[in-house]
Amino acid sequence: MKYGGTNISFYSSVGSLLFTVEHEQESIDSVKASDVRTNILKRLASLTDEDLLSTIELDDTVEEEMV
Repeated sequence: MKYGGTNISFYSSVGSLLFTVEHEQESIDSVKASDVRTNILKRLASLTDEDLLSTIELDDTVEEEMV
């Protein structure tokens, strides 16, 4: 995006969050999207800000340019 004739740059970084989903059958076919979403939210809620940043290990930062 141009602001006053100047391109504005920003950065994107990749992180990952591990979480678990308990289910009654060995097959993952029994896992619903709502179960995954609930467990992701529980995992996020259980982490302090410091633990969150340490856990997701932001990496692979690239510069983006809004055009």
